[in-house]
Amino acid sequence: FRIGAVVVSSNTPLLIHQNKEAQATQYTVCNVLGNVVAKGSFTASTHKLNVANLPKGSYFITLQQATQTQTLQWVKE
Repeated sequence: FRIGAVVVSSNTPLLIHQNKEAQATQYTVCNVLGNVVAKGSFTASTHKLNVANLPKGSYFITLQQATQTQTLQWVKE
């Protein structure tokens, strides 16, 4: 996986790209306190996650497929 940008502005969605062909992927977004602020799933090779309702700050997104889990950090400005 990779995300489109590590720093996201207020009106820009977080872009998530799968390195392989499109597979069912679950995501969980947590703030720095570990609180889950968003979760869902997608199957497209690129997914736009709307983060407009999240306050500015640092976040972690965990992406999970059948055999792979990865956590990435990103910042909303």
